Amino acid sequence: MKKFLTLVTLLLCVAAGMNATTYKITYNGSDAGDIEYFSKSGNHNFNTKFNGCTYDEVTFTSGLKMEGSTVVSWTSTAEATVTIVQSTWQSKGVTQTIKLDGTALDQSEASTATSGALVYTITNVAAGTHSVTRGSGESGVFAIYVEYTGSVKTQLSTPVLTVNTTTGQVSIADVANATKITYTTDGSTPTASSDTYSAPFVVADGVTVKAIAIGDNISYINSDVASETVILTGITIADPVVKQSYGTVALSCASPNATIEYSLDGGSNWIAYSRAFTLTTNTDLKARASRTGCTASAVIDATITAVPANAKTSTLVMGYGAFTASGKVMTGIVGDVAEGYTLTMLTEQDKSWSSRNSITISSISATRTTICGSNGVQCRLDLPTGVKATKLTLYSYVNSATTSTNSAWKEVNGENLNSVINDVPMGAFTDLGDYQSNPDIRIFPLDNVEGSITFTNGGIQTCFVIELDVIEPDIDMTITSAGWASFSSIKEVAIPAGVTAYYASASDGSKVTLSEITGGYIPAKTGVIISGDANTYKANVTATGATLAGSNLLKPWYADGTPSDAEYYTLAVDASKPVFKKSTGGTLAAGKAYLVVPSSARESLDINFGEETTGINAIKENANNRYFNLQGVEVAQPTKGLYIVNGKKVLVK
Repeated sequence: MKKFLTLVTLLLCVAAGMNATTYKITYNGSDAGDIEYFSKSGNHNFNTKFNGCTYDEVTFTSGLKMEGSTVVSWTSTAEATVTIVQSTWQSKGVTQTIKLDGTALDQSEASTATSGALVYTITNVAAGTHSVTRGSGESGVFAIYVEYTGSVKTQLSTPVLTVNTTTGQVSIADVANATKITYTTDGSTPTASSDTYSAPFVVADGVTVKAIAIGDNISYINSDVASETVILTGITIADPVVKQSYGTVALSCASPNATIEYSLDGGSNWIAYSRAFTLTTNTDLKARASRTGCTASAVIDATITAVPANAKTSTLVMGYGAFTASGKVMTGIVGDVAEGYTLTMLTEQDKSWSSRNSITISSISATRTTICGSNGVQCRLDLPTGVKATKLTLYSYVNSATTSTNSAWKEVNGENLNSVINDVPMGAFTDLGDYQSNPDIRIFPLDNVEGSITFTNGGIQTCFVIELDVIEPDIDMTITSAGWASFSSIKEVAIPAGVTAYYASASDGSKVTLSEITGGYIPAKTGVIISGDANTYKANVTATGATLAGSNLLKPWYADGTPSDAEYYTLAVDASKPVFKKSTGGTLAAGKAYLVVPSSARESLDINFGEETTGINAIKENANNRYFNLQGVEVAQPTKGLYIVNGKKVLVK
């Protein structure tokens, strides 16, 4: 969990001339943690978006942001006056409510004399345990004061529970000065009206027993709650239960404290289960559970059904760095994998996208900076025209979550996944130490979706990277009547039939050597020279991971404009032969390529194809010669262009 510098003031004082004891806790951009008298539990953080204020000679800049699970609690041993200083949120146009002991405080009764804060003063608060929680939504708390106004009472000792681990019998010892001891066996907090303890009782394995000593509220107040989960020995552990969703697997066991193991190879090797995990292929899984002093469960079998390998032309991995962020909208960066995509945060006020820690994406064995939105927000990913999405994978972790959180993606493109959240929780739903290398992976099939995709988190701020399988439209590759053109694309493409592609492998300052690209694919983000008959060819987008055989002096160009390189060359045709000419500025069209070579004073650079120059001025007539185009097809009547004759490349002019 992210560490905060701690600045907490806890005062226990007797005011001059008064017998009032006052306890005070101050939150000012730091984490109080659990300290004497006051304690805090659940998810929380500190946020400067709440208005600051000055109260009791303290200037507050960043209060405690109350999340849904945040609880600040204390136990008073006397009747008291409680003062709560709540930060307002004027920029949002509303200040959400907070609750004392489960009841929302009435904002109309709060003092507004302190700018930037609402100050609640609640009198005659009875001795006992009390808590402050969030009410209607995000709110901030700066300080809580508890001033004793009544006579101090003694808190009773906490009951002692004794469990017989063989029979499950529970005994509760007497507590001096208690009027009675009450208990529950359903996990709820006992009160004075709960079952009264009179004799030992028996419960089943895994039952949690809670007990409290009840005071007379004259001299003694109720004790703290004692809690004990009954763990039996000598029993057979329950069989593990397998829950799954699109290949994500969650294992559980009804027997508490059981160790669960699973095997993916028929039982030859067993892996200790700790949290949900995702399989990408259909797999036969075995699972078993055990606990010290007990008989192990049976080995159970389950078939895990993963998302099938759908049709695709490429897989896009889009983290925060692939977009330009502006408030609730992020736009894909030109020349990056997210070009043409837009990610929008819907329905939330005063929210904006932000970056969070990087995580490793297993499919590409590389790290990406995560995208972070608001808790519970719906995200909409708009696709470029003509793109069809076939699978969505979200690599995620939950920011500053607690170990009790079951949070997952609850909606993807209109499919309601609320029932899955508890059955198959996120694997990395806490700030576990390995989330950067082992994030939660959730896969969702998409049926050739066009236009946009939505996905919504389960109510807690989730950090994620998007992986999207898509079928992308063909890219136009145009060759003019000159028979040559430069080309580049941020996507890998297959070289169309009738086209030959080259990269600039070397230059001596006067000539540039073009080497033919073999293998049939032009790598992504690669500048090339193409040749062929005048035509507009359709280049299929692919994802083979193609690379060049060597270094390339050609640079890709993605948007209409002028390259920033001080000197560069562009393709031209001079006397029917291709050359590179030094640029004099002007606009270079998107999808083209340009050449950057070591310093050269020449205005024009000749081109070599390996050992053969394009400066051949004539072809010797020879009836024995046969002409082939660059695809190996014999040509009876060669016209202008590059041909293979007797194993050599020659240019017909």
